[in-house]
Amino acid sequence: MLQFNNVITFESGKFLPSLEKGVYSLQEDDRGAAFLQVEPDFQTINLSGESLNISSLVVDHYRATTSNFGILLQGTSGMGKTQTIKHICKQLGLPVVIVNQAFTGNFVKTALDKIGSDCIVVFDEFEKVYNKTELSESLLGLFDGIDTANRILYVVSANERRNVSQYFFGRPGRF
Repeated sequence: MLQFNNVITFESGKFLPSLEKGVYSLQEDDRGAAFLQVEPDFQTINLSGESLNISSLVVDHYRATTSNFGILLQGTSGMGKTQTIKHICKQLGLPVVIVNQAFTGNFVKTALDKIGSDCIVVFDEFEKVYNKTELSESLLGLFDGIDTANRILYVVSANERRNVSQYFFGRPGRF
């Protein structure tokens, strides 16, 4: 692992034993290799009402279990999904990896396998980023949480659940 100018690159075949608490976006270089771009830390607001209840429920469930799991926050634009995600991340205090490009499931899994830390992986506005069914469905195995070296909480937001493949629902490791 090499860090330079807010970029963390993975040396070929190397494992990153731990990732510092912070926010990172998953990126791809010109050669097709994954790297993490350091992002500004999340600024959060005080949540109340249903958003605070959802955040507390997710945080409590994460702390009470030992397995990977995913959540889907669904609702209209502006209702607070992204703020709820940020609040969950702040409460758990884990490294956060944001996936805001339509990478294949294999690309994301390979990158996450090189990180030895438990982490939160965020897919905000999932149906906009993964608007092609076959590409989004390449993530199914990733969300199953099989063969991961670290514990991962997958947090996904979408404006419309109907725009997310039905295959993401109804399995324990998924949403």
